[in-house]
Amino acid sequence: MSTKPGYRIVCVDDEPAIGRALRRCLQRLGIEVLTYTDPRQCLQDLGSLNPDLIISDLRMPELSGIQFLAESRQLAPGASRILLSAHAEREGLIRAINDAGIHRFIEKPWNDDELMLTVFQALKAKRYETGSQVDLGIAITASSGIDPRVEELMRLEKETPGISRVELDEDGYIDLSR
Repeated sequence: MSTKPGYRIVCVDDEPAIGRALRRCLQRLGIEVLTYTDPRQCLQDLGSLNPDLIISDLRMPELSGIQFLAESRQLAPGASRILLSAHAEREGLIRAINDAGIHRFIEKPWNDDELMLTVFQALKAKRYETGSQVDLGIAITASSGIDPRVEELMRLEKETPGISRVELDEDGYIDLSR
């Protein structure tokens, strides 16, 4: 699967192995992926990077993911944000949504196909928010190694925007009333 050139994702996680795993996974989309282990260094570089999407770990020693993503809003206001964590508490997630403006939370360990679909949806939402006419140009190939169910979700999402979004109630059950 590939996208047209120009999309850039910045990933921040204090564990280098996580950054490498994110890059390996997301480069399958044909997107430029930059990884950082130091959130402060990333903040210094962010203004010149012009990312479309920022992915950050929640718990990092120097700066929490929520603080990092909140500060990144000033430096890259047009970027979507995704928060990753193996340890998430409800209060922290609510604060992240409000303070850092995250698009989505993904639990570690993640499923590669779900992560790619989430990134696809975030980039697509950004495209619609900005009114960009640039097509994501996702071309799914048999050699991509992506689960056929995810390929089908991407196809359906491209044809009917929003079809793959699911609303959950406060207990985590699907909310059909919306």
